[in-house]
Amino acid sequence: MDKYIIFGLLIVVGLLLIVFLNWNTNVLEKFQNADLPNLQACPAGLSQYASDATLNCCDGPIVENKCTGNPVCTLSEATGKIPRCINWYQKYLRRMARRHCPRDRRQFYEDATKAKIGFCTDSPLNQALREPVRKNSNQCNVHKTNDQNLRDPNSCLVQKMLARMVVPTPMSTKTAVVFLPNAPVVLQAAYMDELQSKNCYDRPTVDRALDIVAPGWRNNTGFRTTAYKRFEFCDDVKKRLRARAEDPNYVDPLAGIAVGESDRKRRRRFRFRFPRLRFPRFKFKWPRFRPGWKPRAYGICRK
Repeated sequence: MDKYIIFGLLIVVGLLLIVFLNWNTNVLEKFQNADLPNLQACPAGLSQYASDATLNCCDGPIVENKCTGNPVCTLSEATGKIPRCINWYQKYLRRMARRHCPRDRRQFYEDATKAKIGFCTDSPLNQALREPVRKNSNQCNVHKTNDQNLRDPNSCLVQKMLARMVVPTPMSTKTAVVFLPNAPVVLQAAYMDELQSKNCYDRPTVDRALDIVAPGWRNNTGFRTTAYKRFEFCDDVKKRLRARAEDPNYVDPLAGIAVGESDRKRRRRFRFRFPRLRFPRFKFKWPRFRPGWKPRAYGICRK
């Protein structure tokens, strides 16, 4: 019974500790957000209007100084209904970063010229959340349309496509190239094959570019059997290199010996085997009492 009581007390203490840490984190975050100065203008394309001696921001048009949409945030002090615009803007930038930014550039900020949606950068943002702290930070572009993102080699969409691209070897160098001005970019990878530098292309991006440049190429048998076969695709190269590496008769130009034979020698040389331990065998036998023996108080005595 005592064990169950102790176990129940440990569960209660653990739950109280989780609640305390969560409350402490929320309070600390609120204090940190309260220290930030509020914005001076409505962010993210929101419309500004005055309501009850406060300046608020609306996600819809303003008609006769009234918000026809939903009140999003306030440029004054926060009320119980809507938060401060700086706090709302922080959450908005996090949502945009999760939607558009690649893994190596987690911070999103808006374009001040409104020509693009914004940028993704690997630098922290300034206090106003308008630009990165480091001016020479690594960043990519987020355009307003998908076609613009596919045509820009430095767009965040293309950078995420490069991160997911299939390459022949781990040391391959991935780049985005523009073959024609009005066509989407094509992803290519440079790799080493038998001491020679070669290039291969990403199949989905080549197909997408051909759909724009030469519509109907999929139904053109002559084009598919001649010009399309000149492209060396990275997924085919990866399969070819893997099959060649598994061939025991292939001769590596760097080592000068067969790859399969060298692999077998290396495995035989560095194979680790646990030593076989031999322990002496002990055989326990129960003692046998001869007839006439009887146990006594101080041992077993013979009669």
